Amino acid sequence: MAMTNEEKEAIVKDVLNRIKASSQGVSELETVSSLNGVNSLPAMQGSKVVVAPVSLLSKPATDAAVKAEGAAKEAKEKADYASQKGEDAAKKASVAEKAAEEAAASDAEQPKENKVTKYAAAFLGVVALIALVAGGGFYFFIPQKHKKQAEKEAADPDADYTEDNGNFEIPPEDDSDDEDTSEEQDVTPI
Repeated sequence: MAMTNEEKEAIVKDVLNRIKASSQGVSELETVSSLNGVNSLPAMQGSKVVVAPVSLLSKPATDAAVKAEGAAKEAKEKADYASQKGEDAAKKASVAEKAAEEAAASDAEQPKENKVTKYAAAFLGVVALIALVAGGGFYFFIPQKHKKQAEKEAADPDADYTEDNGNFEIPPEDDSDDEDTSEEQDVTPI
């Protein structure tokens, strides 16, 4: 006994309804707030569904974080060094300023040397101030620079890929070599 098309369609509809009734939509899945205990995610590779381990998804971010931590540590070390140099310069400026004040106190005894010492103290004070500002600026801006660079690198690891739009043109062949239009090839019989 052969089945009619109507019977076949009724069976197909019944099977589809049963599949739909037992299926679970993406919007019906439980949403988790952490990847703890999550081993994999479904993914498409070409036209087939595959399992993607979660560790593959976090690798670019982990690598970027390691680079950022290294850069931040290096920047902190350089900033600490610059800060120490600034403090040393400030101490030297303070000593020079005290010497200038002492020289100014004995102004009646040594009038020419006091002017030179006063200018030297002012100059060293300005140098110490510049060193402190440079150290502080370095300490502030270098970590910011490395942080932005790390964010930029971690933003999209696939940013260098482009999609193919499929518009390929094959240049036309140049047939001008086959046709010789020169007058030297006159082949009339003699």
